[in-house]
Amino acid sequence: MSNDQDNAFNESTPPEQKQAIESLVTRILAARQTDPAADVHALETEIDHLVYQLYNLTPEEIATIESCTKRGEIQGKE
Repeated sequence: MSNDQDNAFNESTPPEQKQAIESLVTRILAARQTDPAADVHALETEIDHLVYQLYNLTPEEIATIESCTKRGEIQGKE
């Protein structure tokens, strides 16, 4: 991965979680390269759950995030 992508993780990120997320991203990119309309929702959901674990989010926090993303409130905001 490039330096920019490496910076998405910090030294406290467990290597196995980093590797799992990177693997899923690679699979998504490969699928989209083959077919731009590829359904990668299941892979994206796996990434979501790994990130939730990484940040030790509570079920309530996860529900809030998922509710907002379904309504489009978070997408495109920085």
